[in-house]
Amino acid sequence: GGPAAAARQQARASDPIQAVQGLAALRDLAFSTGELGLFDEVNAGGSPAAAADARTAERLRSSGHVLAGFSSTLAELHLEDGATAARALVRVRSSSSAYEEKDAGGSVVGTGPATTSRQLRLVLVTVGGAWRISEILPGD
Repeated sequence: GGPAAAARQQARASDPIQAVQGLAALRDLAFSTGELGLFDEVNAGGSPAAAADARTAERLRSSGHVLAGFSSTLAELHLEDGATAARALVRVRSSSSAYEEKDAGGSVVGTGPATTSRQLRLVLVTVGGAWRISEILPGD
C-alpha cells in the first residue's frame, strides 16, 4: 500500500495524461525516500530521461542522502496530436517544491529551492505495456 502503490496504479494507466501524473509521483518518491529503484518504473531504460535521473540518483546513492520534502506539481497537461499506442507527447507545466537534502542520520546537509513553473514536453514510450518517460524537452 501507501503512496508508491497509488502512484504505480496511476502510472499504469493507458491514458498518457493519467500515467504522467503517476510517473511524476513515483519520481518524487524516489528522490524523497531514497528508494532509487523507483526510477526503473519511471524512465525508459537507456533513454535521455533515464540518464539524467541516474546522475542525480548516483550522487544520492553514494552519499546516502535523500531530498526530503521534494515534490513536483504538474498542471495544464495536454496530449499532443499524433499519439500512438507506443509513443505519446504530453505538454505539461511543471514546478517543484523546495526540499532539504538529508544524510542517512536525518541531518540537513543542504537545501534546494522551489523551481518556478515551466513548460515541458514529455516524450512517453511504452515499455512492457506501460508508459515510461523517454525524454524531457523544453515546451517553448
